[in-house]
Amino acid sequence: MTQLKADKDMALALASLKERVELIDADGRLLGYFMPAVSEADLLRKKAFADYESGEYQRRKAMSENDERLTTAQVLEHLRSLGPI
Repeated sequence: MTQLKADKDMALALASLKERVELIDADGRLLGYFMPAVSEADLLRKKAFADYESGEYQRRKAMSENDERLTTAQVLEHLRSLGPI
């Protein structure tokens, strides 16, 4: 991959970005896209908040509260009833 070194002003502008942006020239022509580097922890945090905000967390919690709970012995009994693999 080719690298392009950003000057101080461009580096400061890019460092403040949190999402993908279009880079354009002075005439408004598209040069390309810039995607800020994101850590794995940031990605997981973003997904967790998206799930929570979308109501996914509440939906899963309500679903699990209504589910019948099985003991380990019950699960093992069911698996044995399926026969050998």
